[in-house]
Amino acid sequence: MLVMSALPMVVISLLIQKILNKIDKFKLFYWSNVLFVLFGLAVWLGGYQKVWLYVTLVVLRSIPQGFMFTLNLTFTPDIVEYGRFKTGVDARGVAFAFQSFAAKLTSLAQPLGLFILGLFGWITIKANSFAALKALHITQTPQALQGLWFTATLIPVIGVLLALIPYSFYKLNDHDVQIMLVLTPMK
Repeated sequence: MLVMSALPMVVISLLIQKILNKIDKFKLFYWSNVLFVLFGLAVWLGGYQKVWLYVTLVVLRSIPQGFMFTLNLTFTPDIVEYGRFKTGVDARGVAFAFQSFAAKLTSLAQPLGLFILGLFGWITIKANSFAALKALHITQTPQALQGLWFTATLIPVIGVLLALIPYSFYKLNDHDVQIMLVLTPMK
């Protein structure tokens, strides 16, 4: 699944500059988030019963996700430029340090996911191989399996939906940044 999901992302990374010549990057980023939510909901609602449908939907979901990952870090320079234009202060060090800090915060997603799984009664299993796992004869409860499905499919959708709220207030576009670059000479 990882390889199949990564292929659209690789293609996107190769074509991103040509795409951005035709569309504002924030609009592309915002609508990619919306599409990720829609495909994520489709995975959650329809992908549970049929493997082929799950695989298809996850690969389709990886297309907007590829845009999200590719464009995610491109906004910090624009924000730095906006701040320099409005205040005359070049605070790129602070902005990139904050970007690095925010990236580190995302590492909390894994323990959060494990915590949510625990709420559904997931049984932690320690095994060094599939053979050792099979020998344990441990079966997860239906509630735990539903929790796994919920955590793997719906939690990312909820996270992106919540992110769309502050994104709705972002008004900076590529054209405005280009004007600011021309009007604000470097010191």
